[in-house]
Amino acid sequence: MMLASWLVAAGLPIFLYSTGLFAIFTPLPLAICYHRRGVGQALVALVAGFALLSVFYHILNKPVEAANHVVWMLPLMNLAPVFTPAQISYLGMLEFLYYGVLGLLLVRAGQGERMEWGIARSVMGLGFLLMVGLVVFSAIFSVNVFGQIRALFQNFFAQWLQSGQDIGLEEEEMVLLRGHLPAMVDAAYYLLPAFLINGTLVACALNVMLFKRWFDGGRLFGKWGDFAQWKLPDSWVWFPVSVGALYFLNNLLLHQTGLKWLSLNILLVNLAVYFFQGMAIVIHFWRRPIPPLMRMAAYLVFFVLFQVVAVVIVLLGLFNFWFDFRKIKGMSGAA
Repeated sequence: MMLASWLVAAGLPIFLYSTGLFAIFTPLPLAICYHRRGVGQALVALVAGFALLSVFYHILNKPVEAANHVVWMLPLMNLAPVFTPAQISYLGMLEFLYYGVLGLLLVRAGQGERMEWGIARSVMGLGFLLMVGLVVFSAIFSVNVFGQIRALFQNFFAQWLQSGQDIGLEEEEMVLLRGHLPAMVDAAYYLLPAFLINGTLVACALNVMLFKRWFDGGRLFGKWGDFAQWKLPDSWVWFPVSVGALYFLNNLLLHQTGLKWLSLNILLVNLAVYFFQGMAIVIHFWRRPIPPLMRMAAYLVFFVLFQVVAVVIVLLGLFNFWFDFRKIKGMSGAA
């Protein structure tokens, strides 16, 4: 029975990770294993899954490396041709390790810490893991991994422009887009830290939500409280004000490229945090009696017009500092 549970705990994450679409739920089986059987068995399952995935990469890539081809069924293979099959194998295993460690960190965080500190420590731990992994990558392959990441973005946007030409965009539009290509590559490259942090926050939220709903009944994360009643401390209102002021001051007087991108990264992470506070507000009012037809219409609007709805949710989270839509002043930090 124990061997079977290990096989499930090691194999299910690989299956979820390999699907691509459900890769974000890779931490869930390892988190369940940690919660039910302890950290030791969860670590054994993580190491076994990591080793099994490395074997898959080695076996499936070896016959085609000489021809510089890749096996598209494996994760991250769309990074070719900027990265070689061997480099993609390394990055794929690093991403799997990232998801696995996330599952363990979430359970650890849910064992008694407040939500804000638990999530923050998980994000910082994963950031350290990724930085170490990329440094080791550069040492193993004797390349500048950050230069390759920039080349990856250049390749992506070049393909995007080519697809625009294929669907019949006007020549004037193509000239305009090509002129902005370096700026788009710079933005994607320098804002990558914020995208990684925000992606980690989304992964944390989705995995905790499923864990509480289907596998735990809210016991593990019980000290985090009800998410619908969670709110940021009032001091968070000064983050966009101060960082925004720093950004405009830098543009007008200092003209420091590093300061510009640092402030934009902080602003993007703040927007994600305000989005979650806005979601807490939405969930709070969503629990009220709503006619089924209106509820279905709201779901439709949410998915079809997600970009617009997301902006509205961010604004809800931001303006909650002044309007306190749920009337829970004094409960700062409640989760």
